[in-house]
Amino acid sequence: MRVAFDLFTWLILARALLTWVPNLPYNSVVKFIHEVTDPVMRPIQKMLPYNLIPFSPIVAILVIQLVEWLVLSILITL
Repeated sequence: MRVAFDLFTWLILARALLTWVPNLPYNSVVKFIHEVTDPVMRPIQKMLPYNLIPFSPIVAILVIQLVEWLVLSILITL
């Protein structure tokens, strides 16, 4: 379970880093990363204003860590 959360966190970090590389939106790996992370990133991006530094990946990673903690604590108590 923890591996899935870690992998998703790494995908969000990769998505954030890929914004610095121009002309990659048509790459199949970049498309895959966007398709996988969009369900979490889109709502966060809509709620936060866009600044020079996008904070949505940071918020998304914090949310993922919170959900991971909640899920693992529930599973431990079972």
